[in-house]
Amino acid sequence: MKQDASPLINKLTLLVLTLILACLVVLVVRSFREQPSRLALADAGIEEPSPAEESTPVVTPAPAPPVKKSVPLASKPPVPTNTSGSGPMTAPTAPANSEATVARRVSYGPTDHRPAVVYETLAANGSALLAGMVTLKGTPKPEIPIDLGATCGALQPERVTTRHYVVGPKGELANVVVYIKSGLQRKFGPVQPGPLIDQVGCMFHPYVSGMVAGQTFQVRNSAPLLHSLHFTPKVAGNREFNIAQPTQGQANTLSIANPEMHARIKCDTHPWMFTYISVFDHPYFAITDTNGFFQIPAQIPAGTYVIGASHLKTTGSGDLTQEVTLREGEQRSIQFEFTVPSSSEPAKRVAQSN
Repeated sequence: MKQDASPLINKLTLLVLTLILACLVVLVVRSFREQPSRLALADAGIEEPSPAEESTPVVTPAPAPPVKKSVPLASKPPVPTNTSGSGPMTAPTAPANSEATVARRVSYGPTDHRPAVVYETLAANGSALLAGMVTLKGTPKPEIPIDLGATCGALQPERVTTRHYVVGPKGELANVVVYIKSGLQRKFGPVQPGPLIDQVGCMFHPYVSGMVAGQTFQVRNSAPLLHSLHFTPKVAGNREFNIAQPTQGQANTLSIANPEMHARIKCDTHPWMFTYISVFDHPYFAITDTNGFFQIPAQIPAGTYVIGASHLKTTGSGDLTQEVTLREGEQRSIQFEFTVPSSSEPAKRVAQSN
């Protein structure tokens, strides 16, 4: 009996040993296959996840809903105000060295803060600069308050008057057109657009400006009501126009063909609204600011010239003139003094006139 069982036990033992050997071979092969991937992860600085981490799903939190921020309404731009009660409406004073202040020194009018127009380039050699002051001798009659009515009055928080004489505490006279009256050897053509004339608070700004004949300029309606642009020329060849501006923000591009001093544009809807444009065949002109200061922005060729100064309320007495000789590179300063006419206002003064 024992002899018959021995071969069977031997076979079972051999089978078990074979299975154990096969398992060892499988483990060894599997270990060699996983080793490169572990080495690669180690080289990349990545740790293998633990079994607990493998079994735990990664939950990505849902993005938070966007927060609605309240956007404040755009604030209205500051409206120019008449702080003196008798002068033109001026924008807030800029810092001393700001671009606006520099531009004001060579602008088209005392309340226009746009930079001066750049005309044909003149060589620095053989050119000069001309600046100066204009004052008023005498005391003009008080300006006339303007009744703007309910509609325009709601747009204008300050008291508004005529702008016949805008005078500083020491007689500084604004709105004087200073220009080369004679002596230039040729005419000049503009190369850039001219000034912007705006209608704010039922008043034109600037009140006095200048440009070159044929140059384009813009007139804008910044009020939420109807205005009109009625050009009434005095010089033959300058065509009259009358343009409605019913929309706030509307801007019309215009031009005046021929030279004319104090060319007038008025608003037929509001009879106190006027703006005056002096038109030249050259760029050598300037308008005095509220300090009576002027500077002709273009460089003037060396030579001898007659310089004229013209003011709306003294045109009946003629322009003031000076003859000056400018040398190469010279910076010349001159002064003019106007005198209040004996009858500076018509006998019958109309309150709604400007």
